[in-house]
Amino acid sequence: RMATGGSVVILASLMLLPGHTAAAKDSWLRDGVAAPKAANMAQSRGFAAMQIATDQPDQLMANWGKPGAVVDAGGTTKAVRNRPIVTFIVFRGCRADRLGHCNVVADFETTGPSGKLYDRSVGTKIWTGRPPPPGYNLELSEGALGLRIENKDLLGSYRVRATVKDKIAGIVLHTEQVLTATEK
Repeated sequence: RMATGGSVVILASLMLLPGHTAAAKDSWLRDGVAAPKAANMAQSRGFAAMQIATDQPDQLMANWGKPGAVVDAGGTTKAVRNRPIVTFIVFRGCRADRLGHCNVVADFETTGPSGKLYDRSVGTKIWTGRPPPPGYNLELSEGALGLRIENKDLLGSYRVRATVKDKIAGIVLHTEQVLTATEK
């Protein structure tokens, strides 16, 4: 197992719009239409968070940093044994403190196919000491949760629950993503 920080999984067809207005204040969009509610998405009072998982985190981060309106997150919910899978938080609408900085963190809890605790990560930095993204623009978390299903681990469904906290606004969001561990 490898734990490195924050979490999330997205439908592979969902396109993300970094640095651009992604949606109206109270909805996520898919192809310009309000996306149906899903366990990996949550929002309250303009603050929203979504888990996305990838087995190509370096590619996602590189794509996110490129200029342009759309990022294909290349998401997956398949966790291949002995290969890392990394979950990020995509968010919008964090509130700034009097110095103009957000303070968003997440706690992650992963349970294995048996229902028992597999991993826990507390206080992962999502967006701390940085100004909020303008308007309702989306941003990729600075921290992520990395998992590796090892030979000794069971195959099957792993539930990654994220408790995402905007400490300035006092908003707490809960998301859940199911990753399926397979041999290949």
